[in-house]
Amino acid sequence: MTTPNLPAIVEAGKESIRRLARIRDMLPPKAQYEMLFGILVALRDNLYSGMHILRRADGSLVITVTPPPEGE
Repeated sequence: MTTPNLPAIVEAGKESIRRLARIRDMLPPKAQYEMLFGILVALRDNLYSGMHILRRADGSLVITVTPPPEGE
């Protein structure tokens, strides 16, 4: 197994955030909120299953992040 190039991964993440910020600036507030919700769901689904997202009836979000189990 090869060791990941952490600095390159971090830089790619920063570039992704810069691109999202440019897109965000073109959206109205409601669409920005939906974009944020979608990003959080994607993070949960693809990277960290210990994140729990609850969308309340009033539209607010409750996010709980639990630590990974021992050994992971």
